[in-house]
Amino acid sequence: MCESKFTEGTTNTIDLSEESLHVVQALVAFLYGGQIKNNCGSEETLDKLNFWVELYTLAHRTMVKKLLVRAAEKFQEEAESVWDSAAFFEVCRMIYARLPACTTGLRGAVRAVVVKNLELLGRKAEFESLLQDVPELGSEVALRIAKSLTTVWCDNSNCKRYQEQWLQTTSVIKSMCSMCRQCQVKAVHPRP
Repeated sequence: MCESKFTEGTTNTIDLSEESLHVVQALVAFLYGGQIKNNCGSEETLDKLNFWVELYTLAHRTMVKKLLVRAAEKFQEEAESVWDSAAFFEVCRMIYARLPACTTGLRGAVRAVVVKNLELLGRKAEFESLLQDVPELGSEVALRIAKSLTTVWCDNSNCKRYQEQWLQTTSVIKSMCSMCRQCQVKAVHPRP
């Protein structure tokens, strides 16, 4: 899919006969107005998520880059509201099983949703099963977390944790870890 020569490029025609009507309508709406919405005609979570995956795949095939980005964003928005559902786990399996590794937009959206909800997902047997079925997802999530860690050193010699290395995510204030803030409050002597 990523490296292949599409027949559309040599024939200058796009065969959409195998595509879902709702997905084709969304493609045309995007091409003419830039607006897309999930019009899959179903309230089922799995159908809603699959709509964005199908639209992303069609955008990739037809090389509509802006739609590719938008479909991945919309998939992520939808997935963030249903991250603990069986449908989310099923779609994750499908994305990693059927789509090539170059579909970075969808994989990135899955990783973002998983990392954001990792603490709660880690308590679910379904998530553990997903990671066993899709080890590539587990390694990608681990790498994403590892890249977001920052090393912080406490330089307060009065702190019990003096020059002990702490890891914290980049979203936390980088000046001190929570233990260092705690020792600063309790320290009798001023910091060096």
